[in-house]
Amino acid sequence: LTITINPVNDAPVITITPPAQIIEDTPVSLQISVDDAEINDGVQWTATLHSTVGTFTVLTGINGGVPEERITDNGMGTVVLTGTGTEIKTTLEQTDGVIFQGNKDFATSGQLSLTILDSGPDPVATDDDETTLAVLNFTVSGVNDAPEIVIPVQYTVNEDTSVSIEGPGNLQ
Repeated sequence: LTITINPVNDAPVITITPPAQIIEDTPVSLQISVDDAEINDGVQWTATLHSTVGTFTVLTGINGGVPEERITDNGMGTVVLTGTGTEIKTTLEQTDGVIFQGNKDFATSGQLSLTILDSGPDPVATDDDETTLAVLNFTVSGVNDAPEIVIPVQYTVNEDTSVSIEGPGNLQ
């Protein structure tokens, strides 16, 4: 009697810990953990960070992490990392490994996501691919921005004479 057990690709597990607070116009470090039963088998992953309300900066130069040339569109709203599961895990779990920055003056609810495509033990076959999606819903706290006054040109006027200054409203 011969029993053959064929390996099955397990889907990655992703956890994004919500930051205590996200403040308008302030970058925040994301705490991300990822794991997989066969993470040490050299399996290739593609990890995609995405948000329409901000950008991601992924730390490069991490020993054992994803090399910089395999991080696409770093500093944009969609960043793609390609490497082994171990390289991606090392990069994402590094302190300040992923920094999220909301769009300028963004102070409302938003969402960011991390998707990992695990190509499985056979990188050519697609029937064993596993994809995991993690979504973080968040609220950005607003700050009271100082008012800005811009006067476009220099004016000269005689004493005791009024002048109209053109702008968002008329000043006298």
